[in-house]
Amino acid sequence: MRSLVHSQAITEADIPADDPGKAADVATAAIIAMHRAGLFARFMRELLNAVETLGTIAEAHGVDALVFLFDLQAAILNDTYIDAHAGIDGRIVELVSQLPSAAEWMKHLRNREATLVVVQPIPDIRVRADGDANFYHLLDGKDWVAAIQMNGKYTMRMQEAMLQKFAELLRNPSAHTCRS
Repeated sequence: MRSLVHSQAITEADIPADDPGKAADVATAAIIAMHRAGLFARFMRELLNAVETLGTIAEAHGVDALVFLFDLQAAILNDTYIDAHAGIDGRIVELVSQLPSAAEWMKHLRNREATLVVVQPIPDIRVRADGDANFYHLLDGKDWVAAIQMNGKYTMRMQEAMLQKFAELLRNPSAHTCRS
């Protein structure tokens, strides 16, 4: 508790006397708030590493883009979300989706039309035919990720081409926009 007071996460007055359970709740809330503040700062570091200055964003996308990014930063701090819309927000969402911690930041975005899904790359994903007609596996290294059965409507080459496209998407998801 002294460390939390010293770091100004709480004050002495916040510490309840003679109630260890309530004191633990106060300490836990302060630690969570400190963690959220760390995420808030990491988001800004990653963003600035990607674009160098906020002025660059304003010049390229306008002041509304900066407002959107500051709203996103507040959502990260408060563990809430903001709505993303088509147009300018879409371009900024694409920028955010390229940041190193994109999966964390994208949790705080919601799209009214569709939810943007961030897929982390799986560089070693590959397709393996099972030997039985229309049966395939997606493998990550030696581990299987999915067993897929095609219905036989398409030729073997067409089925394999479709699955290769799927694997290509998983290897390089940033080249595609996925919506659910």
